[in-house]
Amino acid sequence: MIAIIAAIHGNLEALQAVLEDIARNINTIYCLGDVIGYGPNPRECIEIVHDRCEFSLMGNFDKSILFCTHFYQRGTVEETTIDWIRNQLNSKQYEEEQNYRLWDFIGSLQQKVCRDNCLYVHSFPRSNRRSFPVNFDKLFRFLFSPKPHTKPL
Repeated sequence: MIAIIAAIHGNLEALQAVLEDIARNINTIYCLGDVIGYGPNPRECIEIVHDRCEFSLMGNFDKSILFCTHFYQRGTVEETTIDWIRNQLNSKQYEEEQNYRLWDFIGSLQQKVCRDNCLYVHSFPRSNRRSFPVNFDKLFRFLFSPKPHTKPL
């Protein structure tokens, strides 16, 4: 059996509780992203997900840590949080190699994983051109069709 976790957002206590519960019956764990976020333990959550999950995807918060805060307005809680997390991941309290390991993990996260006839994603990026509801039949055909598509979804 497989467990799917997501939206951890740096909440170490919740992550530990979930992992303790699923450890009874499950050996394989997939993480669908947002390992870091508003919680106070981004480093610890990254380490645990790195060590315990078969794969982890890049969530929008994870992506913002790497690239920019363009999803969020200046001066917002989200922007402040992203700056704080970056400082935590660059902390002088830890050896540089430990910090690099965390950044390398975030940088290696994939946008999607196809496994066992399933498509695993975190979410759709924010966009003015797309909105829910999504036609999942069209999306599936678009992603898995052997011929290239020229028309947008």
